[in-house]
Amino acid sequence: INAEYGTQVALPVTREDLLAVRAREIELAARPIKKVIEAKFRKQKKLQRRIERSRQQANAIADQTDIDDKTKMRMLEQLYKGSAKNKKEKVNKVYVVNNKSGAARTVRKKDKTNKKKGGGRVHYVSVDTRSKADKRGEKASRKRKASKKR
Repeated sequence: INAEYGTQVALPVTREDLLAVRAREIELAARPIKKVIEAKFRKQKKLQRRIERSRQQANAIADQTDIDDKTKMRMLEQLYKGSAKNKKEKVNKVYVVNNKSGAARTVRKKDKTNKKKGGGRVHYVSVDTRSKADKRGEKASRKRKASKKR
């Protein structure tokens, strides 16, 4: 097999052919990945559906005649409050995990929003089992109080 391969005559390739192949490779490399394009399209479509749904809900609220304008405005504000995301800079959280002996290690959450070197503003959160248990207890007590009020 190797002898046959080695004795084959190489076909002549012109400089223009090489340049054409290289140009095609460069063009293909510059194109975005198909899955990325599809994902962006899905995201855009989802956003359009959400906007259309909220527009329909807003029209339904505006068409109601049995409620006053002030209540309508409050309902519309409530509707659009969730759709308008905050444009504030996101604060990176760095978790400092403590154990019983007091040794701590830092766990930095991966940040996809801040591509800057250094990661922008950083907020350190000290986490240990005791504080987590306390937080769970507070949450449960708030839930109990809320259910009693009803």
